[in-house]
Amino acid sequence: MTKNEAVEILRLIEGAYPHFMKGTEEQVQSKVKVWMYHLEKMDYERTLKNVHEYIALNEYPPAISEIRPIVYKFDSIKKKIDAVFDDD
Repeated sequence: MTKNEAVEILRLIEGAYPHFMKGTEEQVQSKVKVWMYHLEKMDYERTLKNVHEYIALNEYPPAISEIRPIVYKFDSIKKKIDAVFDDD
C-alpha cells in the first residue's frame, strides 16, 4: 500500500480507539514508524477490510499481526491448479 493509504489505516484505528496513539511524542513516533513499515508492505484493500472487521468485534486496538492479510503459502499452487481447470 502507499504511504497515504497506510496513514488512512492508522487514522481509522485511531478514530475507533482514541488511546491507540497515546504516549510521549517519542513513543508515538516510534509506534508510527513501526506501523508504517509494516502497513506499507500489506495490500491496502485486504488490510482495510480486516481493520473494519476487527473494529466491529474488538474493544481494544489491534496488533499488526491481527490485521495483516494472510497470504496463503499455497497461492501459487492454487493458481496452477486453477489454470489446469480453466483449460477445459
